[in-house]
Amino acid sequence: SMPSTTAFVMGYVQGFPKALVIPKQGAQPVSEIMMNVEYFASLGGSFQSEIAKYDAEMKRLSATLPNPQVYDNLRMFGRNAAKSTDYSAGSSYGEYLFGVTTQFAQQTLGWDDPTTKAFHERPDKLIGLIDLKSFHANQQALGQFWRTVATKLKEEAERPMNGFRYNAERASHDVEVVFRLVNFFMHVERTFGMKDTNLAVQLQQIRDSFDSREPDKGLLGKLHKEIIRMGEQPKGKEVGQKFTKFNKAYLELASQSTPSDKLVWQEYSKALKLMSDAASVARFGEERAKLSQYDQWLKRMNAKFIELKAARDAAFRAGGSEIQQARERLVAEKWALALFKINPPAARRPATWDRVSDLVTFR
Repeated sequence: SMPSTTAFVMGYVQGFPKALVIPKQGAQPVSEIMMNVEYFASLGGSFQSEIAKYDAEMKRLSATLPNPQVYDNLRMFGRNAAKSTDYSAGSSYGEYLFGVTTQFAQQTLGWDDPTTKAFHERPDKLIGLIDLKSFHANQQALGQFWRTVATKLKEEAERPMNGFRYNAERASHDVEVVFRLVNFFMHVERTFGMKDTNLAVQLQQIRDSFDSREPDKGLLGKLHKEIIRMGEQPKGKEVGQKFTKFNKAYLELASQSTPSDKLVWQEYSKALKLMSDAASVARFGEERAKLSQYDQWLKRMNAKFIELKAARDAAFRAGGSEIQQARERLVAEKWALALFKINPPAARRPATWDRVSDLVTFR
């Protein structure tokens, strides 16, 4: 029978042969020869049918499941942004988010700092809301939370730089503090900068206020200006080298950490709803694995279908006389029906065949 689409995608049939010799059922050992222009039509239809089936299943799953990247960024925000804990399914995400931010502020700026003390003692004043369990689900409240956090952390980080006694030793400490802050707000934008909300612009502006190299705009720029000024101090050059090293690592990370195109409010809301239920999270692990498999298979099917259309176009350009001559040569040959053992494809290596035995010779 005609090889399936899977046989072509998996490489059991390599490329698109100019002809297929297919044994026919019956008392006599005879075969049917199908030229490429003949089997291209039916094979193309099979590809289109299979692609449509997997595409429909992908859409069905995507309609109920959150985007995996959006989900992972929310679940692992603490780990990525503050080297803290992941979110625990079923708990309050607002309390988790506030806890991660509070702990980060305390560890980065010091336990006795008045700003971090305010974080710990008066959360309602910090975000302008009393209910920490729901602010993350409201665009306006979430934006206000991050603006307030950013303002307080930036003010405290800048405070030592404003004094006349600022020196290389303190600057060396601040290099670590500032790049922790810069990294934190890079992940804030990556996780909460929904493209279809005002948060996209707001969080980009907040990030710029930390990582801009302009001294009057960004915390990073202000620190760099101070380090340049102290270049003649005994440890000034050493601090400059430390800044350059940290900045290089940050730029490399930032180039790979832009917000996903899938980061929109609907996906964010779907992820939050799913994470609030531990049983749903367990099922999501299985469903997202299936979604990933479908996605990979669909990409392979589409790629092979494009190859098929290119081979079909080339065959038609060759003309009917060339195809007829090839058919006549094939008809004149004798064919052996043989058994082969298929060795499945491995990494970067197509499937191979081991000939086992010949069964019968026929025309």
